[in-house]
Amino acid sequence: MKKIIIVLVIVAMVLSSMFFNVSADDYTMGKQEIVNYINLKGFNLKEGTSEYFDFLNNLLWGEYNKDLQKSTYFRKILKYAAYYYAHPEILYPEQCKSCLNDVIETHNTQSTTWVYNSSSAVNYAYKYSINAGYGQNPNFPDFRNKGGDCTNFASQVVNAGNVPIDGSGTCSSYSTFTKWYVNKAQWWCLQSRWAWSTSWSVVGDFYTYQSQYKNNAFPTVFAISQANSLRASAVPGDVIQLETGGSKWHSTIVTKKENGEIYLTYHSGPNGYDCVDSSLQEIINRNTIDHFFLLHFH
Repeated sequence: MKKIIIVLVIVAMVLSSMFFNVSADDYTMGKQEIVNYINLKGFNLKEGTSEYFDFLNNLLWGEYNKDLQKSTYFRKILKYAAYYYAHPEILYPEQCKSCLNDVIETHNTQSTTWVYNSSSAVNYAYKYSINAGYGQNPNFPDFRNKGGDCTNFASQVVNAGNVPIDGSGTCSSYSTFTKWYVNKAQWWCLQSRWAWSTSWSVVGDFYTYQSQYKNNAFPTVFAISQANSLRASAVPGDVIQLETGGSKWHSTIVTKKENGEIYLTYHSGPNGYDCVDSSLQEIINRNTIDHFFLLHFH
């Protein structure tokens, strides 16, 4: 049965990649335009560094729109940035290939029969985020210097809402959408103090695990033109992910709904700061977003 589920998920991912396609030409041209811009501005940025990730994050948040929107390749620039920011093999080049422990029943202390507690999720989001600052629960890793902390934070939030940890690792990151975990690494691990699945920290793998592999959440996709439908559908405790050019690149938590507007809280916003209760309209105004992916946990 588990093999059938994995096959169906892979098929869904292939179909998704056909629908939201990032061609090699788009990737190459977008990358070259970014290189040209970096050189023009004299930025000291090296691909793969935390500074480069921060630059791409700010690019996606519209910090450089005034300059880059003039380029005929603006959309390709965004496609490259979102693609780069969304892929675990780029985010975690040191990831371990054989660091997944078999699931041990006694390891998972949370009940496998659970009901999502949206109030607990929202309370956690508020507790560990600081508007224009850096909120952090010391019992979890901080991925701000590893390509962004937004999905790590979203995972903590929904875990606080009763979604149970699934599995455990031994050392650093492990690329998978069939487990969802974070824990302290084994003593011998030199790469990191933590072990985690990419489904815990990477936008797309989180979506696949929660909505397709485990069915923990009901997914709905909204085009940017359907923002009002998203406002009507979303409720506090939901996760909303942003997609640009075919790649999901950011995770947010719905923390408030008021007068027909929804307000989102998240880590790794503009300039890497936390954002608390940013309105959906604020996000639309400063970003070039193609689709919103709503996850309603149950």
